[in-house]
Amino acid sequence: MGEEFNYRRVNKRSLIRSFKDEELWAGNRETFWKTFFTRDSIILWTLKMFHKNRKEYPKLFEKLKYSHIKFIRLRSDKEVEDFVTGGGTT
Repeated sequence: MGEEFNYRRVNKRSLIRSFKDEELWAGNRETFWKTFFTRDSIILWTLKMFHKNRKEYPKLFEKLKYSHIKFIRLRSDKEVEDFVTGGGTT
């Protein structure tokens, strides 16, 4: 999978969240209708923004005003798992 956008993952997460009525944050919830049939769709937003953000974020990370922040780039499920469990050296 690596750095490429994973459409299946986004669709699956959104579908599950909409059926489980999971709270995302501050009372926000994904509904099936909003997720798949509106302009406010998280899937649509992700499709539109993925490549733009992929180009812009590295530029932001290099700015002097963010030099005090240690950015960690996790590029695979394994890297995420290692980082979360403390097994990685990232």
